[in-house]
Amino acid sequence: MVIVKWLLYFAGLFVVLVGIPLCLLLSLQGIACREEPIAGPLTAVAVVVYSYWLAPDYKRLMAVCGFLIGAAGSYWFLNAEWYPQCHALAYQQTRLSLQLTLTTGLVTQLLLHWWHNKNRRLLR
Repeated sequence: MVIVKWLLYFAGLFVVLVGIPLCLLLSLQGIACREEPIAGPLTAVAVVVYSYWLAPDYKRLMAVCGFLIGAAGSYWFLNAEWYPQCHALAYQQTRLSLQLTLTTGLVTQLLLHWWHNKNRRLLR
């Protein structure tokens, strides 16, 4: 039964890692000039919070692992990014989306650890 819980957890983590950015990028298309600076940080928050709340055990460790997996994925997807044609700095390379995503994930991670330590008695 424990193995099934962990398999479901990792399947859900994959869905969060892939599904949320795709849905955000598709829904923001045409609304914003660049979708990545919005979709990346929201995905980082979702991955860290999902990893903490829905992990069967070792919640803080799983939140750190979720952050690291998300950081590796965001580095892979957002490392070589260029400003779009609709931007004033068109066709210049940027790492703004990567920096925003990693910073938001790290801040979420720190806030989650602070909240966990503050409410430790309630979680037992």
